[in-house]
Amino acid sequence: MTRSETSRKLRLMKLSTMADEYDMQITSPIVQQLPFEDRFQLLVDKEYEFRKHRKLNRLLRQSGISQRDACINDMYYGKERDLRRETVLRIGSCKFIAEHRNILCMGPTGCGKTYFSSAIGIEACKQEYTVRYVSLDDLIADIEFSESEHPLMKRTLKYYRDPDLLIIDEFLRRKLSPADADRLFHIIDYRSANRKSMMICSQFPCVNWTSQIDDPVSADAIVDRIIHVSYHVVMNADGKGKSMREVFGIEYSS
Repeated sequence: MTRSETSRKLRLMKLSTMADEYDMQITSPIVQQLPFEDRFQLLVDKEYEFRKHRKLNRLLRQSGISQRDACINDMYYGKERDLRRETVLRIGSCKFIAEHRNILCMGPTGCGKTYFSSAIGIEACKQEYTVRYVSLDDLIADIEFSESEHPLMKRTLKYYRDPDLLIIDEFLRRKLSPADADRLFHIIDYRSANRKSMMICSQFPCVNWTSQIDDPVSADAIVDRIIHVSYHVVMNADGKGKSMREVFGIEYSS
């Protein structure tokens, strides 16, 4: 079999990156001097890295994370945040997902909850977990919109029920009506019963969450399914620290 035929067959098998590397090796006298095992390892490594990078891009695109530049290595640890590096690295390891636990991130507007949760979501994608990032208002609006059509309702519920990690931002920013509380319960109850992790970002401490839901029964049911298997992260606990927008002099999400 000729070299060109080998390259063609690699491409037919959708191993185009390996084929490109193979074509490069043919034209490189230096690489041709390497042992067969080393050259083969280079072929496999190139294809593996390409596929890994492509999968990460797909997971990030599907996640809905808007702050794609968020990074745990760039986290700010000024006194305004009450945030410890050890905490960030522990959560950034994403072991909480394997442990089927939740992360509750609480703090006033401007303390950097959105950046923090985005960074954790990106780390989860890097570890090949599926992630869905959404504000509570958008989640409820999606479910409400789908209620008129049963197949759409099933797809919408699946969209939020199935990911390994569901990140809900702006949690209980406004009071929930009984109908909206019921819509949220459909997601929380399923994920709790199936031990799927959530990361919830809220301006309010969790002890105040039930007061943000008009239906007391739904309030107790929702909060009970969240808080008992959760790690808590509280930023700017006394509310006196500077907003991250003020610290950085730029738009910096809550």
